[in-house]
Amino acid sequence: HQVVKPLHLTWKMPVHSRGNKDELVEEHEGRSSLLNGELLLQLKPVLPGAALLVAESALLYVQLPFLKSTFFAHRHLEASQLNAGIARSTFDVDCSLTPKLLLCQVGASDAAYWDGLLGSLAGVLAAPSAL
Repeated sequence: HQVVKPLHLTWKMPVHSRGNKDELVEEHEGRSSLLNGELLLQLKPVLPGAALLVAESALLYVQLPFLKSTFFAHRHLEASQLNAGIARSTFDVDCSLTPKLLLCQVGASDAAYWDGLLGSLAGVLAAPSAL
């Protein structure tokens, strides 16, 4: 069982200002953890969560607009069928497959409306807590 020492990071300012950028270095027994892999060992417990976060972002956020549009398109389809007196049909709306369908366009506009409304409401409610 290897004991992992705590990570102490400091900013090292460059001596010459010839376009050199600040370097983040570790003061840990006089050597940089970036070179010997200790930083990677200390981040090891966090890496699975980070990988899941990247996978979620890649899968969910790409499809999220289509999911929202499909939700609102189904609402419009059900309302129009109810108004027309038609029994529930087998027509299925999937805005990821048919984004140019009129129901999907109406669903996308509804999703944008509610995103804007709820986003502005969240900003109004967050402003007093920031003060």
